[in-house]
Amino acid sequence: MANRFWVGDGGDWSDNTNHWSTTSGGTAGASVPASGSNVYFDENSFTTTAQTVNLDSSYTDSNLLLILDWSEATNSPIFNINNTYTLQVRSLVLTASMTFTSGWPAWPVASITGFPIIFYPSGQSCTVDTKGVSIPSCSTIRDPNYDTILLSDLVVDGYFMVSYGTGAFDANNFNVTCKTFLTEYYGTGNPEGDHPEIIPGTGTWTITGYNSSFTVGSNTYTAVWSPWKAHFRDATGALTDIASFVLNDSSTNNKTLDGTASVLISFTSFTVSVGGTGNVQVYADDINNMVVNYFPGTLKFYSVATAYNIDTFVVNNTSATQIQVITNELSTSLPFHMTKSSGRIEINYCDISYSHVGGGAEWYACHCTDSGENDGWTWACYTETPAGGLGYPAVTERAKPSILKTVTQNSIVNDIPITDIYEASSKNNMVDGKMIVDTKITKTETEVII
Repeated sequence: MANRFWVGDGGDWSDNTNHWSTTSGGTAGASVPASGSNVYFDENSFTTTAQTVNLDSSYTDSNLLLILDWSEATNSPIFNINNTYTLQVRSLVLTASMTFTSGWPAWPVASITGFPIIFYPSGQSCTVDTKGVSIPSCSTIRDPNYDTILLSDLVVDGYFMVSYGTGAFDANNFNVTCKTFLTEYYGTGNPEGDHPEIIPGTGTWTITGYNSSFTVGSNTYTAVWSPWKAHFRDATGALTDIASFVLNDSSTNNKTLDGTASVLISFTSFTVSVGGTGNVQVYADDINNMVVNYFPGTLKFYSVATAYNIDTFVVNNTSATQIQVITNELSTSLPFHMTKSSGRIEINYCDISYSHVGGGAEWYACHCTDSGENDGWTWACYTETPAGGLGYPAVTERAKPSILKTVTQNSIVNDIPITDIYEASSKNNMVDGKMIVDTKITKTETEVII
């Protein structure tokens, strides 16, 4: 594989006369990188700040497949992909101080005809180390033998798609953030290799976008989260929960987690922190711990055959003007079920309908409205049961008799030496309208209760 080094500050990728060298800091004039090249941007690439490297339309190699390394680049460079080009990488390493942009149409779009970046594990696993730098829309591509593996948090300013195939996308316990997440599924016979394989790890998956209708090939998507036929697995290959999931968008648009055509997905921790007035619609197999931060929209759940096993359910509403509506999305005959084996759940300031709760725990709906078709709730705020029993005053321990005794300094009370009785000092107080400038009272004798 040939090595290519960028030199000469900013410019177009296709300008080999001024920018490509066979050595770091060497003379320009080498050919532009060919497919399979190792491409480096380092301390000798940029002499001033904010220089832009433009992957321009004059470069026509549509099959470019690179190992692209910016890890040693200095002076906060900018990398821009022209809107006619797709960069395919077998490995991508960025530097934290850089900016990554694209001339492709901004999210959301009506039709996805391609991606600025494709992670392509060809003959080896594709490693992605973006150092948390926001990158344009991207996709993984299938490989039967190799995975795409994160080496740092992935932040996508747009769409992130995981394609089908036996090779997996391995988040490797790092965080994944994007505006819209989708998977590509192929085939009607449901062979195992047709399912997108995802290893979510222990990191947090955050969705920052909202619903929009768009097409990918012949498929139409409308949800902000569309894991079509995806398998979420742990490192051993067993199906697993998503450890932490956050839905975070403050627009007035709806946010839907679509699972109607998916292998059911479970969430260990699920947080709704959207802030806008749009509705949130959730379809999942299970949610263990759910936090809903106030938003003025409606929270809807798709019905599932079994109940959600809830460990904690917190709704952060603190005012009667902050009302959530928790309801079933599909029909009155299939209410939303939550179960907890023991303990207590209490939510505040919600308008609740079509929800059944139980499992042995106590369920309190504090300052909530019962809008019908609910079961298992106590429509009151939880209060501690008095020790004397329900309806009886609490039993309090009777105080022991007090003994008033006069003591002097250096005397002994209950085997404890009294070394100082009382000393106080104050000034600038008012007594009967008179200013007390300074006082000091010292006692050598006082009464104590023992």
